[in-house]
Amino acid sequence: MKPVKNISFSVAEYIQYEIGSNQKHEYHNGVIYALVGGTIKHALLV
Repeated sequence: MKPVKNISFSVAEYIQYEIGSNQKHEYHNGVIYALVGGTIKHALLV
């Protein structure tokens, strides 16, 4: 089994990725995480 190469993104790369995406993401320490959708109840609380 081959080891998985760690991929780290810069802030600029994250911003470009987010602009071209139809989903929302979170950036933390070079890693991009997909965010899940919210609910109407949650939106009313925020």
